[in-house]
Amino acid sequence: MAFNYQNKKRPGPPLYTSFGETPPPASRSKKMKKVLGEEDVFIREYVNRENKGFTGTIKVRYADFQVNEIDKDGNLVQLTNFDPPVYPSDLEVPDIDAEKIKELLSEEEITKIAALKDLPPNQKESVEIEVTNFDKEQRTFLHKYVKLIGSNTLNSNTLDKPDGKKFIEVNTKKKSRAEIRRSNAKKIKFLHFTLMKTNTETSEMLFLLGKQFSKKVNKFQIAGTKDKRAVTSQRVSCKYLNYSDIDKLTLNRIKLGNFEYKEHPLQLGDLKGNFFRIAIRGVTATDETIEETMTLFKENGFINYFGLQRFGNNAEAATHDVGRLLLQNNWRAAVQLILRPVPVQLNTPPKIQKIEYLKQRYAQSKSAAMTLRGCDDVGFLKSCIEARILVGLARHGENAFLNALENITRNTATLYLHAYQSYIWNRVVSERIKKFGKEIQVGDLVLVEVITPEIPPVKEPKPESMKERREERRRNRREDEEEDEEDDDEEEIIYDVPAARANIHVVTAEDIVRAAYTLADVVYPCPGYDVKLPENEIGSWYYDYLKEDNLDMESFRSGVKLFSLTGILSPCSKLQESGSKSSGSIVIHYPDVKK
Repeated sequence: MAFNYQNKKRPGPPLYTSFGETPPPASRSKKMKKVLGEEDVFIREYVNRENKGFTGTIKVRYADFQVNEIDKDGNLVQLTNFDPPVYPSDLEVPDIDAEKIKELLSEEEITKIAALKDLPPNQKESVEIEVTNFDKEQRTFLHKYVKLIGSNTLNSNTLDKPDGKKFIEVNTKKKSRAEIRRSNAKKIKFLHFTLMKTNTETSEMLFLLGKQFSKKVNKFQIAGTKDKRAVTSQRVSCKYLNYSDIDKLTLNRIKLGNFEYKEHPLQLGDLKGNFFRIAIRGVTATDETIEETMTLFKENGFINYFGLQRFGNNAEAATHDVGRLLLQNNWRAAVQLILRPVPVQLNTPPKIQKIEYLKQRYAQSKSAAMTLRGCDDVGFLKSCIEARILVGLARHGENAFLNALENITRNTATLYLHAYQSYIWNRVVSERIKKFGKEIQVGDLVLVEVITPEIPPVKEPKPESMKERREERRRNRREDEEEDEEDDDEEEIIYDVPAARANIHVVTAEDIVRAAYTLADVVYPCPGYDVKLPENEIGSWYYDYLKEDNLDMESFRSGVKLFSLTGILSPCSKLQESGSKSSGSIVIHYPDVKK
């Protein structure tokens, strides 16, 4: 990102030639950033209070922390193959009478037509079939046959020769990418694949994929974010991404596989959970203590807290604090918190230094336009949350804070709100465990089953007026020139898919007497405008904690659709599921903790 602007009459912060350069030592703050800790987000209680446990170090190496997504069907997401996907057209059996084709065409003609569709895209060839004695119905039948077997590669026309004979010419016709994309829109709308990443933030990974495939970041959909310092595998979907584009991938930290085309994209929450393999190093406890701890861990599970990665690592500008301000409709404070500079330390990654330098410039100039002056790195401006907000301020006005926030993607905005939901959930569950332990309470909620309604197909409206038709033709011409290069002002496509309906059972005194449920069966909601709360003392805590932040359940029903949340359910505790591939714990003695 180059900053070439210089103005001696207007002193300001030093303008480095590139955000990629390391700022001089004098610019680094000696003030340490206050790191967010588990206590700050109410990760405080233990299921097995009587066990003293042990300490150790995780994530010494990337491979020490492995995460595999578990999809909604309970399947472990793994990278198992790199085979091309089966195109929907390959799955379809042409509705053609084979015997009738043999009556109309010779074996040689059938073979020649079939060979045409396998030719390279730029190679033009044709086959002529005499149809002088064919009636209109027979000729129409042949045209349909060519269309079915040729998909986007073959074209057929009827030719009238000077001698009075009729022919059907079958030729290879190179269609534009946009034409192919539009004709296949209902068939190959979304490419789903497994992504394995190493030591990469989820947001950075999506930006890198978008850059590699010339796609906007909002075209990629995931079920949930994964840890950075880890080796993780998850499903990803992308709109209008063809498998042939995968050859462009040149990223060392990312591998793609298990490709398939589907009609619908992934949605946030489209997963059952995550499967973890964790190496804990530097453990000094005895083998007996470790064995006892892991036995209790296996029998009683653990509290299903939302982890620190959901809240960020800066205690002075935590993600859930931004979410709270958004729910309060305090747009100014939310923007100011997102753009608050953080002290840069010696080990700060270069990309974070870029962001912090941008925030420092804004803090000094108080002008988004001045802050961005001279910036020519379009990719950074699109991928960086802070930069997108500054672009919004520069475009709509220095006090247009809501407009600036609407310049970020829906997924990003949702992450802020989810962080606040998670904060309240952690607080409620910590108080519940502290007061009641593992004992089930009358009025607790149990998830009996989840009924997911069928997702209706997304229908693209057809243009009706002349103006709309002209606009569609103009858009199609633009797509012909460069595939999927859309206007910067295009509204992000949001798939309003009905949420899963949960069948909730309220625990009764009879359930407790017959020990019908355990803590692992109990679920508690993240707050939202459409959730069922526990019918006991615990349910009232939600209102109490929200009231402390000047909020209530209706605060989640925002007039700004970007900041509305219905609420979700999350299990109170987790147990190792039966049938899991994990064999429990393995203790290995090493003289060097890093080996």
